[in-house]
Amino acid sequence: MKTRIKKIIKARLPSIAKKFEKQRVLNVDLVCAQNERIIMSGWLVDKQFQITASSLKVKGSDADIHTFERPDVSGAMGLESSQNCFGFIIVIDGNSSDLSNVQFESDSFTFPLSKQRYDLAKNVSDILAHVPNDRDQAFSFFQRLGFDVDEHAVVAPSVARKLDKDVLKIKRILDSINVHDGDFFDVAKSHLLPEIQRIWKSRIAKFRTSEVQVLGKIIDNPTVSIIIPLYGRYDFIQHQISQFSKDSGFSNVEIIYVVDDPEISRIVNITAFGVYQIFGYPFKVVYSDFNRGFSGANNLGVSHARGEKLLLLNSDILPSRSGWLQELAAQHESLDDCGILGATLMYEDDTIQHAGMEFRADSHYPGILMNHHPFKGAPVGLLSLEPVFSVPITTGACMYMNRTLYEEIGGFDPLYVLGDFEDSDLCLKVLDKGLKIYCSSTVRLYHLERLSQNLVDQGDWKFKLTLINGVYQMDKWSSLLEEVV
Repeated sequence: MKTRIKKIIKARLPSIAKKFEKQRVLNVDLVCAQNERIIMSGWLVDKQFQITASSLKVKGSDADIHTFERPDVSGAMGLESSQNCFGFIIVIDGNSSDLSNVQFESDSFTFPLSKQRYDLAKNVSDILAHVPNDRDQAFSFFQRLGFDVDEHAVVAPSVARKLDKDVLKIKRILDSINVHDGDFFDVAKSHLLPEIQRIWKSRIAKFRTSEVQVLGKIIDNPTVSIIIPLYGRYDFIQHQISQFSKDSGFSNVEIIYVVDDPEISRIVNITAFGVYQIFGYPFKVVYSDFNRGFSGANNLGVSHARGEKLLLLNSDILPSRSGWLQELAAQHESLDDCGILGATLMYEDDTIQHAGMEFRADSHYPGILMNHHPFKGAPVGLLSLEPVFSVPITTGACMYMNRTLYEEIGGFDPLYVLGDFEDSDLCLKVLDKGLKIYCSSTVRLYHLERLSQNLVDQGDWKFKLTLINGVYQMDKWSSLLEEVV
């Protein structure tokens, strides 16, 4: 397979052929600016030679560096030795305005931070939570530098994993692609998208079985079926069920968790049983035979649903109050032309993560309309909108709709590989039927955004795959997008 990929690249993409076998790769996962210091975490790989911490520096800065093993990276990249890779936490003096000037040096290699695709961490505890092994040593490193670290905030389960062979094939195709090349859109549409979808279609054809675990007595005729995919972070079950079980609005609701991660099936089975014993609230768990991605997991869950209404919900969504589901259902019922109703999602500090989305062009990635959150970061108290308002599109983290409509339009398109853009695609399917998308400003939920996704793999290939999904959406819906935007 690797030889075939090389041939494709050399024949079709000569501009990146020389980059395909980059010897040394640095990736930044998280960045945090705190107390006049910049904290960065990530990993460094050399595909040919063993490397040590002394080979990594920050140009022009006295850096404090802590290193640790990254078996997940070594496994995903197929390295011959764990000594060819290490994870790092680096602390330098500076603030957020200095980020554009940060440049890593490793022997003769340079890696500007400005060319990295990283997430922003709120504090050092968030960074510590993503250290897979020897977390106590990283904790001591932060304490030694005078940081206030909440050791209880970093107990989230960590799943070290190797990428399965289909995902690894896709990763290898994307690893050396430069998304900033002027011809990226055309190359992605003509060559990358067909090859990646060929791999994924072959994978979809292998989907066969799913097992169902039933906890408690499930009601015969639920009004709503809530579908919640799980990947990596299985502890969210306890947090959600503890809230749902106290809400009288959940008395006629069917909860279906979909484990889209065979590696955690056994521990989820044990955890689910314990959660039911504690709270006594019935729910079902569907175990997938493959990692199907967000689309496939939701479609699998809906195939087991019996409610007339569906609520597609992320596992990291938590209620802010009781009665919210009843209110969302009443709002949906009051709208004759509603295809999908979303909710206002908030960060823990009560700022907005989502209150509807829109398509927006991004000069960094010409040709692709990105899914933009216009209210993101604003304090929810400043939100001045109608209780229910029309939006162009809404997030798949919380979607309320009729099950018959979901089935009629074919659910989520599974060719949006792993995730991203499948929610806007579902909205476009609804708009194409002449229905509308709405968002509730009064139903407000907390969203711990992307906590489970960040456990999968931290390489920039995942962002590149997001852009490939964006190319697919543009190709699939070009005519309708011209009307919507």
